Amino acid sequence: MAELGTFTSIEEAAKNIGVEVRRADNVRLSDQSIGGGIGREPSILGTVATLATGEMSAPIKGNRGVYVLKLEGKTDAPSDGDSSQDLNLAKNNNFVRAQRSAQNALKDAVGVEDDRAKFY
Repeated sequence: MAELGTFTSIEEAAKNIGVEVRRADNVRLSDQSIGGGIGREPSILGTVATLATGEMSAPIKGNRGVYVLKLEGKTDAPSDGDSSQDLNLAKNNNFVRAQRSAQNALKDAVGVEDDRAKFY
């Protein structure tokens, strides 16, 4: 991240390391992936939620690179919507991920080899 040097704009940061500025439109906290070839970057989603309109972030280490964000506009979610479906989906996704991680950790700890793919 030191390669970015000091900068006062996104364009200046990009120029410092010789890359293009990329734009991601309509980013939502519920998105699993960010468009524009960025992919799954939870740290970006968390940071963008905390920015005020026009504010620029400090450099953020992501899964696929280092990012600097500038929020150009924000639309707050309607408060009258029912978010219970989204909450249940997130809980279920986290439960399945935790189960899978625990199962893999146990398999690794005892040295189990899964050869089912050879037979099915």
